[in-house]
Amino acid sequence: MLSKINKSAVRAALLAQEHAEHAAAEAAFRAYFDEAVRPDDTVLDPEHAAATVRDRPAQELAEARAHAHAGHLAALAGMAFTASTVVEVGAVVQIGARVVVVAVPTQPFDVDGIRMIGIAPDAPLAAAMMGLAAGDTFELGERELTITAVA
Repeated sequence: MLSKINKSAVRAALLAQEHAEHAAAEAAFRAYFDEAVRPDDTVLDPEHAAATVRDRPAQELAEARAHAHAGHLAALAGMAFTASTVVEVGAVVQIGARVVVVAVPTQPFDVDGIRMIGIAPDAPLAAAMMGLAAGDTFELGERELTITAVA
């Protein structure tokens, strides 16, 4: 399944998804504050401005989401998506019928008709597979899994 995967297309799909998520997170963050303040920083709605200050956890969550996606974009910019024979950052790994990309955590996406999902290099699944090759087995929790292919 992975023998002819276009890793440039995998990288492009990851970048596209992260750019979209980052833009949505920043838009949500800006919208949260733009409702209460005019462009010249004059408060339009004092009650909403006060609620904005009171609702700091929501503000911090929105800001953290934007920063997380900015970090993902920076990480992707520095990753090599070259052919891999072992699990490493940038590798596409098949475990049974599932395919993961060791890069950044993402929603499922398709490349060349293959459904895959991005996982962080420090995720438990990635950590358990690092350095292994196709045919190797590893344990995750109480399950033993076998790597079917690495690209």
